[in-house]
Amino acid sequence: MFVPIDEMPESARIWIYQTDRFLTEQEASALTDSLITFCEHWTAHKKDLKASAALFHRCLLVLAVDETQQEASGCSVDKSVNFLHAVEEELGVGFFDRYSVAWKNEEGELQLSNKEEFETLVRKEVIQAETPVFNNLLQTIGQLRTNWEIPFSKSWHSRLFSTLV
Repeated sequence: MFVPIDEMPESARIWIYQTDRFLTEQEASALTDSLITFCEHWTAHKKDLKASAALFHRCLLVLAVDETQQEASGCSVDKSVNFLHAVEEELGVGFFDRYSVAWKNEEGELQLSNKEEFETLVRKEVIQAETPVFNNLLQTIGQLRTNWEIPFSKSWHSRLFSTLV
């Protein structure tokens, strides 16, 4: 059963995926439609999941499940991963590079960088302590609402990349 993401409880479990490029408006619209359809039919142990999905900034995808209704099982998570692999192939986009970083430049524009690009930006001090980055390792909607976009200095990214400065 699909539920809009803003109606999901704070405790809803989430998975965040980031594309390796910005989707076009047309791709984003088609993906959003596919996500809704996927959530409407997403099950665990033959029981409907109260699920949601949303695409933010044409590059950040959030899947959510209200596990107070029905827990997501390993098989149901596998279904979502398989769905995203099919989308990758269809759109020619990647969702599974965990070292890809979404961040905002001084003008507040969202940027996507792979690990090597981001390392270079940290070395050149383009990325500074207060540079906003997106923490895609969050586990609940509540965390997403309060701690998704955070300063580089308070993120896991700083621990990984701070040795470069």
